[in-house]
Amino acid sequence: MVTIYDLAKILNLNPSTVSRAFKHPEMLKEQTRKEILKTAEQIGYHPNMVASQLRTSDSNVIGVVMVDREGLWNWYSDTFIRGAQTEAAKHGYKVMAMDSNFSDYKSNAELFSMMRFAGIVVASTEILNLDCHFSSVIPMAFVNQGCCSGFNVLPDDYHDMRMELEYLREQGHRKIAYLNGPEDSPHCGERFRAYCDVMKESGFGIRAEWVGSNKDWGSEAAYRETVRILGCKDRPTVITAAADSMCPGIYDAIHNLGLQIPLDISVAGYDNRELGELIYPHLTTVSFPLHEMGSEAILRLIELLDPEADRAKLENPVHVRGKLIVRDSVRALSS
Repeated sequence: MVTIYDLAKILNLNPSTVSRAFKHPEMLKEQTRKEILKTAEQIGYHPNMVASQLRTSDSNVIGVVMVDREGLWNWYSDTFIRGAQTEAAKHGYKVMAMDSNFSDYKSNAELFSMMRFAGIVVASTEILNLDCHFSSVIPMAFVNQGCCSGFNVLPDDYHDMRMELEYLREQGHRKIAYLNGPEDSPHCGERFRAYCDVMKESGFGIRAEWVGSNKDWGSEAAYRETVRILGCKDRPTVITAAADSMCPGIYDAIHNLGLQIPLDISVAGYDNRELGELIYPHLTTVSFPLHEMGSEAILRLIELLDPEADRAKLENPVHVRGKLIVRDSVRALSS
């Protein structure tokens, strides 16, 4: 591996002078800086950013620890990280991400701390009550934490599901069925609370036979529950799902019963996953604001890096809202 000493020897310069070309280029003459960079490229030299950070407290890298039950990288992680990277780049920062599970997320965050990154974001793929007490002395922000004393970014599940249900009401739907997700998910709890509130406030009432349960986010149980709901003597006009991932099962059940979407029954989802544009008719849904949450976490973390920042204000939880995505799966009913 080519070192800075090899580069300095070729140029007949002091290693500290060569180092300035990468860390403090304003301290060198333009001709000298260009010569150093040109030679570095020719011999394949790249500065060791980590080593530099360990020697100093200066860093332009933000570490992101993604926490999932199984420690797997998924659509949630990918979308969140893209939002974080986009925002970080606007402010001259880079993002280094590491996937984690419940047993190693703290050690991974501590590793970023030992590497003296500028800051750390700990984000989970669902609302959890993780242990948010770290020995790190660098700024930290958290995403999707149910109870956390530090800065925390959360989705506004209640607002976003309510927004979708109010849209369905505006389209003339009064008979609205609902397929919920895992009972232990706070996301599902907030979305179902919005459903109950809108149905009660609108005077529609809540029909127990029109409410389906799902132990996971998958489509198999959604298929069975859809068949059951549509077997009722009085059918709903629309089925709303707590997640887009349930909708392929809902679609299959409707088609297998000889019904058409949205002519005979409408369908609405939640999350705005890519599959919403792959199934037909294209799915009306609400975006889960992952990209925006990644951006907000980085933005607030950068604010925390300011020694004059009002930390008490910044540590108040921030709720990020999604957007209604209107496609082809919901039919407006005649009044």
